[in-house]
Amino acid sequence: VTAICPGATQSEFAQTADMGNPSMFNKAPTSRELAEFTYKAMIKGKTTAIHGAKNSFLTFTARFSPRKVVTAIAAKMVE
Repeated sequence: VTAICPGATQSEFAQTADMGNPSMFNKAPTSRELAEFTYKAMIKGKTTAIHGAKNSFLTFTARFSPRKVVTAIAAKMVE
């Protein structure tokens, strides 16, 4: 079993959720790119796969950061 943590993905989600055009979707990967990434991670036997350097970095640093800081960063990303 591989748990995928894709982050933002190019889709109609933002429009459907009436989010406007948040910057987090500007350079988001396509569903196909994520499917290929997920398949490769699964073949390698990874239990968790985080897509993108930025997502990996944020996930790693969140472990050591105060919750208020993590929450503020997440809120800024959704703007």
